[in-house]
Amino acid sequence: MDFPCIKCGLCCKMLHNVPHLKEFDTGNGVCRYLKNDLCSIYEKRPLVCNVQKMYDLYFCKLHECKLHLCKEMDERAYIQENLKCCLKLAEGNPEIKAKLELIYRQWV
Repeated sequence: MDFPCIKCGLCCKMLHNVPHLKEFDTGNGVCRYLKNDLCSIYEKRPLVCNVQKMYDLYFCKLHECKLHLCKEMDERAYIQENLKCCLKLAEGNPEIKAKLELIYRQWV
């Protein structure tokens, strides 16, 4: 399963919510690598920005789990939780929120 990102850029516009990404913040909460709502370092983005890789490294039963969280959350639940975060970020943007709600309903 792959995380169904719609590339809205909202997570990159609210870095003040992610202390691990403080160094990427331009000072107004927007990532310095966000260009035209797309990540300009996508292939080399920080691990915390890569939902799928975070699951594969820390939650996936196919790998040795570094955080031993496999038993607590399967991949479908992990994607659902991340989509909930996306929905929260989209609260001020009805168009994006509507797209995300459709996707979320497919995952529950």
